Amino acid sequence: MKRKITLLMLFLSVILLFPACGSQESSGEGSSQDIEILITKDFGREKLVVEKVAYQENMTVMDVLTAVTEVETAYGGSYVKSIKGIEMDNGGISGLRKDWFYYLNGIFADMGALDYTLQGGDVIWWDYHSWVMSQGMKAVIGCYPCPFVRGYEGKEEQVLLVCTENYQEQATLLKDALAAYNISVEIKEPEEEVLKNRKGPVIALGVWEQMQKSPYLKELNDNYKKTGTCAHFSAESLELQDERGEIVRDIEESAGLIAAVGDWSGGAPLWVVVGTDSKGLERALDVLINEPEKIKGLFSAAILQEQVVALPLASE
Repeated sequence: MKRKITLLMLFLSVILLFPACGSQESSGEGSSQDIEILITKDFGREKLVVEKVAYQENMTVMDVLTAVTEVETAYGGSYVKSIKGIEMDNGGISGLRKDWFYYLNGIFADMGALDYTLQGGDVIWWDYHSWVMSQGMKAVIGCYPCPFVRGYEGKEEQVLLVCTENYQEQATLLKDALAAYNISVEIKEPEEEVLKNRKGPVIALGVWEQMQKSPYLKELNDNYKKTGTCAHFSAESLELQDERGEIVRDIEESAGLIAAVGDWSGGAPLWVVVGTDSKGLERALDVLINEPEKIKGLFSAAILQEQVVALPLASE
């Protein structure tokens, strides 16, 4: 009798388990541990692959890349020579040298694809572009909400949001939006020490007229050709660069900029969410909070009233 009861209980357990498993599979939703991979050309302007791959322990960047497309390597497999048949181009005598570069959770990777061991939920982004601008591009915005929700090599550091006192309300709106991703944010005054010696990701928010009072931010703006923001605040406008590093467009109306800068340490990028005026800042915040899909796969973005402009601009 006991044996029959035991078998009946086992049978009921299996019956109860199956509906739960069935509903999970039919939902079509991937696991939060899936690895997301994006493969693009020309600073994200042309998307080639957008996929998710089930995470496995000890999985490398190369494992994911070869799982979704054809790859050709060199130097013992450490150098990616070609993806989807698109090979490195030395540019000839006067052309632009182009190559494949990859980013992890919005941070430029400082190790080969064979050497980087992934963690569940990581975002990989490969882009084929010229070397001219890439040398300064140590951080990008197109993996948002990374690197805030997940940083380089799995680092989860405290996120700081710095702003002047008169933009505390806007900062709180962004803080609440990031909280939806389970990101803890501390709002602080824009002190030089916080901006220069970052221990984790920092977001600088405000209007350029006030933000330029920070020597560190002013220096970043002055060195725009080396920082990879693809934009420069002048006295009267927001100037936009092309992939050769040349300023090719002036935005004189209200505009915002969402950009990221980083260094070889990887774990502490600085994002700037800055407007030429209050309207430009509000529009940039609106995109980041309510329309983040518009910056997916972008290196930087100029935010106009009715348009999100991907940066750098294409060379003519």
